[in-house]
Amino acid sequence: GSREGGGLGRRPAVRIAIGVGILALAGVVAFRWFAPDIGEGPVPIAVLPVDPLTSLQRGRILFDAGEREQALAVLEEGVRAAPGDGDLHLERGRVLAALGRPTEARVAFEEAVRLAPDLPEARLRLGEVLFAGGDAASAIPHLDRFVEQVPSSGVGFFLRARAHLAAGHRTAALAD
Repeated sequence: GSREGGGLGRRPAVRIAIGVGILALAGVVAFRWFAPDIGEGPVPIAVLPVDPLTSLQRGRILFDAGEREQALAVLEEGVRAAPGDGDLHLERGRVLAALGRPTEARVAFEEAVRLAPDLPEARLRLGEVLFAGGDAASAIPHLDRFVEQVPSSGVGFFLRARAHLAAGHRTAALAD
């Protein structure tokens, strides 16, 4: 008998079945990798290289789920793998601030601003942490830049006005 079409890879139904199987396996790996088990943390069933975007997404998911220490660990792993990624430093700073570690958060936000000076949220967060730490004068340039980048942000104008008041710039504060 002739076998028209050749081997398994040339039969569309077989190719589809193999593709579906691979996708299903990938889905299980992804689910088991990203889904935290209650009380035990993530269960990696495969050793995957650290990807900055994946670290950023996992960190945000864990943060939003209230798992701040785990989020920090994931983001720190991402920063080690991609130290030049401003978004990772920004997100790490956000978690550190939420954990009540403002000095470390300030350093992370400063690094985010250094690496990604046009990232508005990095400017805002750095301005917030500087202001909260009592350094209103240093906060103002970052809040100025944030307001330039996001002129529709009422939060930016409000924080900048508060920083100006704290720094003794009443006229500038009233302009906001």
